Amino acid sequence: MPTDVVQLFREASELSEEDRATLAGLLIESLESERDDGASRRVIAGNQVGRLNGLYAQLAPERSLSEELIRERRQQAQRERKR
Repeated sequence: MPTDVVQLFREASELSEEDRATLAGLLIESLESERDDGASRRVIAGNQVGRLNGLYAQLAPERSLSEELIRERRQQAQRERKR
């Protein structure tokens, strides 16, 4: 992941839970070329991701859920490349 994206992620991680959820929803919507009924479901999913991040931060303040997921995905990709 480019350093710019990592820096943006770290900055966004400092936003309130509600703002992170809104940002997640907006980013998901930005991937769509057309608005459809699924867009509202994706915004709701983005809000839920924001809430999960907030809960994870309360349970494990020294760790980041998103960073854990990114690390796991990288490890999975490395394992697949070794096959």
